[in-house]
Amino acid sequence: MKENLSPVTLTWLNKTHFSAQELIAILTDCTPGRRYDTSRTVPCRVSANGMVRFDTNSYSIPIERIGQDVTVKSYAERIDIYWGGKVLASHPRNYGHNEETLTLAHYLPLLKRKPRSILQARPVKENLSPVTLTWLNKTHFSAQELIAILTDCTEQGEDYVMSHRERYLTHQERPVCIADKVVVPTIDLSLYDHLVSEGGSASCQTAG
Repeated sequence: MKENLSPVTLTWLNKTHFSAQELIAILTDCTPGRRYDTSRTVPCRVSANGMVRFDTNSYSIPIERIGQDVTVKSYAERIDIYWGGKVLASHPRNYGHNEETLTLAHYLPLLKRKPRSILQARPVKENLSPVTLTWLNKTHFSAQELIAILTDCTEQGEDYVMSHRERYLTHQERPVCIADKVVVPTIDLSLYDHLVSEGGSASCQTAG
């Protein structure tokens, strides 16, 4: 039997607690010419921090679905999370214990609303490479500029952003424009010259 199943399928069967009857049904469907849907489907509730708990680990989904009911469809190597019949998120399946898998794109709306310490947020630190994080920390981007860069990282890819760094540095070249005209009054320096010629000191007079 081992010779007829892939390592991925064997791992999934060993780690999932199927009954003998379920195993027989699965092995029957694994025969040539038949395809068995190896997924397991369970309902879940999205937590207050935008996570779905499945088995012993948690996976992120878009924060707009906080508090709502979703459906998790698990496979040997990934899990898909559905809401309203559509896939909200897909993650590599984690076989660890009490671990969290975070996707940066899921938390961008929250970072836009609370822009303080963007680069210290876990979804950012855990999804960007040390090289990119170092560059972002050393360059004085505004919160709005950081959000734009992070959005490009999620949509275009981190490699794309790093290969086009120059386009994000244009903020440093913007001229400083003063909208209001500044008028500097003319200063009469004759009093200064007089004080210097008199020894550079003056006494306060009090009414007597």
